[in-house]
Amino acid sequence: MANVLTGRQLFADTVGVLWQGPCKINSIIYSDGLVAGHQANLTDATNRPVWNGVMGTDLEAEASSKIGWSQGLQLARIDSGNVIVYID
Repeated sequence: MANVLTGRQLFADTVGVLWQGPCKINSIIYSDGLVAGHQANLTDATNRPVWNGVMGTDLEAEASSKIGWSQGLQLARIDSGNVIVYID
């Protein structure tokens, strides 16, 4: 499946730019990972970490708390599964 980057709910399963310019991130959910230890790493436009999700042994979705402002957003790594980003 391809990334869906329209509206305030961004769905991504492929590495790449998710949002250009400043954005206020409400929350992030990493789900549907296939193996415990798989990761989804999001960074800002300058490659500074914004959030790192790690799939647990129970393979349950990993969710963030409120993130706040970021200067751009990109999915830098995803081993399996997908990420949903909620933008305020």
